[in-house]
Amino acid sequence: MKKPSLIFALAVLAQSVLAFHASDALAFPEMIRAGYVNCTSCHISPNGGGLLNEYGRNSSADVLSTWGGENEAKPFYGAFKQPDWIDTGAFAKAVQTAQNNSAMSNGYFWYMQGDVEAAVTFGSQRQWTADFAVGISPDVLNSVQVPGASPLVSRRQYLMYRLNDTTTIRAGKFVADYGVYFPDHTIPTRQGIGFDEGMETYNLEYSYQGEKFSGSITADFGRIDNPSLQFDKGAMATGAMALGDSSKVGYSVFYGTENSNTRELTGPYALLGFTRHFYLLGEADLQFTQPSSGSSTRGLASFERLGYEPIQGLHLYWMEQTYVYDVAGNFNPTTINPMYGIMTNRLIGTGPGIYWYPRPHFYIQLEVQQQFSPNYPSAQTYGFIVGSIYL
Repeated sequence: MKKPSLIFALAVLAQSVLAFHASDALAFPEMIRAGYVNCTSCHISPNGGGLLNEYGRNSSADVLSTWGGENEAKPFYGAFKQPDWIDTGAFAKAVQTAQNNSAMSNGYFWYMQGDVEAAVTFGSQRQWTADFAVGISPDVLNSVQVPGASPLVSRRQYLMYRLNDTTTIRAGKFVADYGVYFPDHTIPTRQGIGFDEGMETYNLEYSYQGEKFSGSITADFGRIDNPSLQFDKGAMATGAMALGDSSKVGYSVFYGTENSNTRELTGPYALLGFTRHFYLLGEADLQFTQPSSGSSTRGLASFERLGYEPIQGLHLYWMEQTYVYDVAGNFNPTTINPMYGIMTNRLIGTGPGIYWYPRPHFYIQLEVQQQFSPNYPSAQTYGFIVGSIYL
């Protein structure tokens, strides 16, 4: 499948980022409503997620949480004072799910994460940052480890050079910068198109994060440490423009190959803060694939969340997600990259949810969806509750 238009769009957007410094979105993208249009205000990583800097920790108490004590925002609750050249953190997360349709009713509990991470800044002007994360494999945490597999995982390990206050170059292992970095990582625009947690790859990234324009260009080298993992190798670019102090719109493109299979992604996203408490987050991506054997596909992945914060730290929202692997129905699981865990050609889900940040660095999320798919004998109810803490 040849699509010169998309490849040309990739080149044009890459040039636009370089010429106009026109991003990434936030690991907690609802913060856009409070005037945080870029991730670097709070995070070490230019595209969000992972470690918080000192300002990000303080913001968790001042802006994000319902209540908070003096030491709760500090690393490990202020148990010790760390030097200003290092940032540390520890992550723990677990989920309980429930699924019900006319053919089945089940659920499971899963420990999702148990990691520690540190970032060290050095150099004459502290322009260098080295970041490393390590944790216990979820398979070990849940007693399902495959014999011989490593009991440890490392989601992030990178070296970053800061050219100035707005521009960085980064090399190493991390989630490549595409679209909105939603923490709901199993949604179609994360897991469905290859940007889920656990899908970190080795990348070389140029990133610019200005007040008006922001963006990045990334060369993705896949999993060079383990070629047997079938991740794409390719390139991507994303660019965004702030609309005032509390909104931004952006566009992302990607082109990659894996074992003679090609995949292309392209689509817009928007983070819109209508008021201090009312916001809309959304992303929609077109996906084109050409397996080395078999038919080409044209698909869609989208996710939208309309939220309202009645009191600080408590978010009520309504979500919608759509995933279509191929609009023509060409769905052959044997030709799909197994890393993405795609089990159905079509899935639509919608329903209410709650995010609550009662204390700094601790949140609970509850969501209930009605889901529709050809794989289900009828519409099914799917729900989950997630608990996460960051020390």
